[in-house]
Amino acid sequence: MCLTPLPFLVRFPHLLVVPHRFNMSGNKVMQHAQNLKFQRVKMREKSMKYVPGIVNLQVLGSGARGAPKSLYLFTDQSRYLFNCGEGTQRLAHEHKMKLAKLDSVFITQPVWENLGGLLGLALTIQDVGVPEINLHGPEGLEEIFVGTIDLAFDSLLDCPSEDYLDSLLGESIFSQHQSCAMNEDDKAALVAHFSPHHIMSHPRYKEFMSKFPSTTQHLVLNESNECQGSTAVHKIQCKLNILDKEIFPMLSDSGFPLLDKGNPDTCILLDCGEGTYSQLVRLYGSAVDTLLSQLSAVYISHLHADHHLGLFSVIKAWSRVKPECKLTLLAPRQIITWLSVYAARFESVGHLYRLVPLSLFEQHGQNRPALDPDTVQILSSLGLESMTTCLVRHCPNAFGVTMVTKSGHKITYSGDTMPCDALVSIGKNSDLLIHEATHEDELEKEAALKMHSTVSQAIRIGREMRAKFVLLTHFSQRYAKLPRLNKDLSENVGIAFDNMRISLANLPKLKLFYPALKAMFAEYQDEIENRAIRRNLKQEVKRKASLESKS
Repeated sequence: MCLTPLPFLVRFPHLLVVPHRFNMSGNKVMQHAQNLKFQRVKMREKSMKYVPGIVNLQVLGSGARGAPKSLYLFTDQSRYLFNCGEGTQRLAHEHKMKLAKLDSVFITQPVWENLGGLLGLALTIQDVGVPEINLHGPEGLEEIFVGTIDLAFDSLLDCPSEDYLDSLLGESIFSQHQSCAMNEDDKAALVAHFSPHHIMSHPRYKEFMSKFPSTTQHLVLNESNECQGSTAVHKIQCKLNILDKEIFPMLSDSGFPLLDKGNPDTCILLDCGEGTYSQLVRLYGSAVDTLLSQLSAVYISHLHADHHLGLFSVIKAWSRVKPECKLTLLAPRQIITWLSVYAARFESVGHLYRLVPLSLFEQHGQNRPALDPDTVQILSSLGLESMTTCLVRHCPNAFGVTMVTKSGHKITYSGDTMPCDALVSIGKNSDLLIHEATHEDELEKEAALKMHSTVSQAIRIGREMRAKFVLLTHFSQRYAKLPRLNKDLSENVGIAFDNMRISLANLPKLKLFYPALKAMFAEYQDEIENRAIRRNLKQEVKRKASLESKS
């Protein structure tokens, strides 16, 4: 089998992907993008006159289990990203990488491990004002995006399996940089290897590596690494662990198993955003396979990227643990389009799951859905007595769900939604309501515009539902450590954290943590309070200016 050069360059104009994210009119958006593009072109033309003085490499993702294998190369003129797995954008933000200056992204192989973070990266760099980037990779990458495509030719090689070794060893372009190179300056200073561990251990691959000079350094990005690259999540978890070691367990990069005999045989994952599998690996370490063996289903509430982009990583990891089985996927029927496009252009995954549309469980008025025997059997295998869904007030085909376990516990999950009467109806007398609270109360207009809920709205829905406990989640990214909460939260309201593990019996503990949390993150709380004060002052100035213009 021959190695295939990366033949396509896709110029990806992010403005055309999700223009509604710009808080300005269409004409202003276009003008803003044109100005940014002009500035970047002028800077590029100016820099082309000079040879880069320094070339730097930064490993964004080491390729450890649950981590992307991503390499950032930058000079004083240009920025290049090689591979963009899930979590790349998050790591770039944590390590203060300037994505606004990113020029090109290279994808070495069309598999989810290399491209799962592209959509999240695209949204991020659009928000910081980048009008376009160049995406280099195998034919068909453009089908992940919506935009204008121009084609050009480039060349980059990867060795994903033993089938490609003959082609790799016979590729003449490498000889120009190996020990036999006539010019000393042409000999490779560093070779980055994205190849999996079993390929790098192959005698013929070792033969290939031996052809480079002894002075050549070899950088390995694959699953043999252990470092996941993030320290921020560990810092926060260490603080929370002081409050309660059971609810906020220490993360398990060392591989110390967190699972115990008290864990259930069956579990369901509610939504699966980018980086979900990485979170599971961080939390459970070497015991993550045991957890995956207990995973019976993944529930996807709606088709926004932050709720389903982690799906392929979870499905593939699950299939390695249970290769003879299919994972149950509870999702809107429309997800089949995304799954089919990915399977047709990149990897075959259709044999790894069985799709059960959420519309099968939809309640219309007071009428409970009638289920066929096969669907009833699926619910039973998930440890559920019943499951009821309803359409909620967010995007088209967005669902809320109520699940009743065989032990009689009733749990309702809102997904993303504005306050929704249909959700109240199906969730009456729930033991637990998990409800999104994206925005603080003062941002009610913004919440309505984006079809989300505020903290008080989520609590009100719980009260109308007569839920025994309300767990708030899905906070805006503007609240990186702790959301801005009401001072008079009731006893039956708690806030969710990443990597939090809690039983129904321990839910009342969460209220007791609030004073300690505010003290623990006091500096951050002051920051978001000052941010709110500045926002209110701006609004007051605008209001007075509007009144003066009318008078």
